[in-house]
Amino acid sequence: MKDFPNSDIRVFDTGIIAAPMATMAIQAARWANEGKPVEEIITKLEDLKRRFRAYLVLKSLEYLHNGGRIGGAQAVMGSLLQVKPILTMGQNRIEPYQLVRSHKKALARLLSLAAAECPPDEDSHLCIMQCEAEQDAQWLSENLSSRLSLSSIPIYGVSSALIVHGGPGILAVSFFIS
Repeated sequence: MKDFPNSDIRVFDTGIIAAPMATMAIQAARWANEGKPVEEIITKLEDLKRRFRAYLVLKSLEYLHNGGRIGGAQAVMGSLLQVKPILTMGQNRIEPYQLVRSHKKALARLLSLAAAECPPDEDSHLCIMQCEAEQDAQWLSENLSSRLSLSSIPIYGVSSALIVHGGPGILAVSFFIS
């Protein structure tokens, strides 16, 4: 801040990472370029933060186990039963949402969650994030585009912070509800 003494610089914790955080930064820049006052921009960002939704599917439990987030018995049983965790992200946290058996069912559940909750318009800023799950991301994008009548849904890489804890094979969908 001392490098920009005549600037009104505010710190805002989005409570999220990756593409949705970038969406919030881009929106803030647009509002600033439109001449909106800083207080209004902060209020709009707080609103976006409250309306944020994200769901993630992990390919395996290995990285959760290696990171100490689940025990060895859970990891072994989960692998034997082909359990795929669906997690939710937001408010500076990633939390369990649901356990699904099989990768195919996890993808179908991710699709149904996003299709049910995401508004069918560009203001939802729906995006898909993935790490070494390009085919699944493309399938999800095509199916969500069709269900929500959206022309295209961007696919981005997952942030390294998520990869460290979830490992390769992460597939996520994020959006802002109305």
